[in-house]
Amino acid sequence: MEKHSVILFSYRRPELTIDAIKRLLKWPNLQRLLVSIDGPRPGASPQELEWRESTVVNARLLAEENSLVDVKAWDINEGSGIHGYRAMSQEFQSVDTIISLEEDNLITNEGLDFLSNQVTRSSRPLIASAYSKFNHGSGISGIRHTNFPEQWGISMNSTQFGFYQQVMHEKKVRLKKIRSMFLETFDNEPFYGEMLSQFWFHHYNNMMGHSDYGDGVISYSAVEAGVRYIAPWNSFVSDLGHLDTRGINPRTGILESTKHGIELREIGNQRICLQCERALSQMAGLGIRPILGGYSFRIRKIFSRRHI
Repeated sequence: MEKHSVILFSYRRPELTIDAIKRLLKWPNLQRLLVSIDGPRPGASPQELEWRESTVVNARLLAEENSLVDVKAWDINEGSGIHGYRAMSQEFQSVDTIISLEEDNLITNEGLDFLSNQVTRSSRPLIASAYSKFNHGSGISGIRHTNFPEQWGISMNSTQFGFYQQVMHEKKVRLKKIRSMFLETFDNEPFYGEMLSQFWFHHYNNMMGHSDYGDGVISYSAVEAGVRYIAPWNSFVSDLGHLDTRGINPRTGILESTKHGIELREIGNQRICLQCERALSQMAGLGIRPILGGYSFRIRKIFSRRHI
């Protein structure tokens, strides 16, 4: 198996960061580990600065002990979106594929192998996620594809990164591209597909102006490339965020994967779980249902003109 570069993103959780570095160093296919630590936030408290400094110092101590580890501690706080893009740009100068994780992602070696295997030896744009919010049991094998990935552990190849670069440079979101993906997935529910297309068109546009939405920009870059994320039927990643509430978005409870049945949709050689797509497209907490309701009248007019 080919060796791969991994980028680990962190900020102010030193223990989780050190544990993650040590776990990743046990993966036999690790070529290089870049630890990217965001800069101090404006107005950060002395305690927050101390936590971040501890993260930097301890990561650098491990880097001194192991030549596979490199630490980039940024001077200013620009969020995972901007610094993530810069870190990837640096790595893709010398490699063809990258795996990226956050310090609170507990991923198995099997999960790292999964991410590695999905994006190697291809000139086509490829992107994968190792996490699945919903587990589907042992009755199905192989991979699934999704328009709505949960990005706790992703990999991409250099071709897909080229689309990410294009999106970061142009900062344009094309409704036509979104429609082509979503209406194909929900071909038997065109009104629902149109509602999702309209919402995500506005949501992706909003993400373009915020450095904290790097995952969303990456997600749109897959739409721009015309590809769906490759994902497992059962998650390879679990959440450790509840163990240290010093994260920017603290969690006090365990986020566990739940089970549901499979409503299979096949597009060419891609298998999609429509139950996953419906559930994940709602983005709980971001108000998609009220927003979609607000679009409903206008979308019905658009839909009636185009399809009736």
